[in-house]
Amino acid sequence: MTPLASQGPRIEVRLGRGRVDIHQHRPNVLAQLTGMPLAQALALVPRLLPVCGAAQSIAAARAVEAARGMAAEAPAEAEREQQLVREQAAAAGWRLAVDWPDITGAPRQMAWLKRLRDSSSDAQRAALLMDALPGLAGVQTMADLLDWSAAGDGVAAQLLASIGALQQGAASRRRRGDALLARARDILAGPEYDPLAPGAQATEVGPYAMARHHLAAQLEHAPGQAFQRTAALLLDTLAIAETLAGQAMTAPEANSWAEPGRCGTGRAITARGPVFHRVQLAEDDSVAHWHALAPTDWHFAPDGAVANTLAGCSDTGEARLLLAGFDPCVPCTVTEKER
Repeated sequence: MTPLASQGPRIEVRLGRGRVDIHQHRPNVLAQLTGMPLAQALALVPRLLPVCGAAQSIAAARAVEAARGMAAEAPAEAEREQQLVREQAAAAGWRLAVDWPDITGAPRQMAWLKRLRDSSSDAQRAALLMDALPGLAGVQTMADLLDWSAAGDGVAAQLLASIGALQQGAASRRRRGDALLARARDILAGPEYDPLAPGAQATEVGPYAMARHHLAAQLEHAPGQAFQRTAALLLDTLAIAETLAGQAMTAPEANSWAEPGRCGTGRAITARGPVFHRVQLAEDDSVAHWHALAPTDWHFAPDGAVANTLAGCSDTGEARLLLAGFDPCVPCTVTEKER
């Protein structure tokens, strides 16, 4: 989690008195696309939503294609998926080099991060990610993962061990596949759509729910859900590195869906989970409506996984450890409420 900016999008989490208050300062910037020519709107999306900008652009393009009754050719879709994996690697690298050292008090690894970002090949990116997670590739069982974290070789292992010591076990709601898609489409199509409050029972959608690494299916046997969630982030980073190195990740499901009335929904995967865009076009191809739903919207919703996980937590240091597993996409602070 990056330090809180004085201006701009941010999240404030306040603890105490038996509940958690989450205040999001994240304007619905896509509202300004209404009435705009389609080409201009598509060009603006990555500027309005620069975090995971490639995923935002790809989800937007897929939504527009669906609304127009079109589909990208297979080679173009394959290149999109590779672009997404590269962006996921960059996001995971920031987490390892900046966010997690800030939480643990370790020095930032900016030189390593620069090498990752400047890498000229996917093989180099994969090797750098693996270097930041020494020994993790050899983990085959939950027992191995526990031993790896206990050994404390590197910031990620130390963070995971600290979280495991908390023994937190908050309940979570996770959906996969068609159930998640149906929920996202219902939210985006709702007459009172609010990206910061996606309805009752907001769903967890990050690496913990995606379970893209084969070992993630065994995480339910790990001690405490906070440990499971952060371990899922690490295993997902391993899956990203393996994909960059040439190993196939599970083939993606369909990533766009057409609806009546020149409307379409597109999805793209980020390192934090899926982002959805829903676009409705006017007859002249201008934008009638444009909505988006990102992992932070789900997780930091009033009834979402963050609120459930931090319920009863009154220690800000402990709360920051627990939030590491959610990886919010904007600066986030944790404070105690005034008594």
